[in-house]
Amino acid sequence: MLLGENDELLLLAAKAGCIGVFVGIESVSADTLSEANKGFNRVDRLKNNIARFHDRGIMVDGGIIFGFDTDTPDVFDRTIDVLEKIKIDSVAVNILIPYPGPNSTRNLKRKAESSAPTIQNTPGTRSS
Repeated sequence: MLLGENDELLLLAAKAGCIGVFVGIESVSADTLSEANKGFNRVDRLKNNIARFHDRGIMVDGGIIFGFDTDTPDVFDRTIDVLEKIKIDSVAVNILIPYPGPNSTRNLKRKAESSAPTIQNTPGTRSS
């Protein structure tokens, strides 16, 4: 999304015939962006940056990811509200896929291990 803040590059893209870009918005939650190490994707700058693309005749397709630890049940409604306000042209929605290696994989494994039922704490069972 930082491309939207670079006047020279935007002008060159438009002159070259660019009619659309895909940008990784990832989330409309500052907490989620911080969790994903995407703090440079500032929600408060989205509307202005998208308008700058539109001013040059360039459409914006944004990538959104759901499934971060910081996502709550209202994430869908909040995301739709923000996307309508920033006037994005289209959206590609994906679920978080924790590939081996990144912190999200370790966090998910830790969370699964801490909440996994065991025979000792499963209702209706006894351990001898």
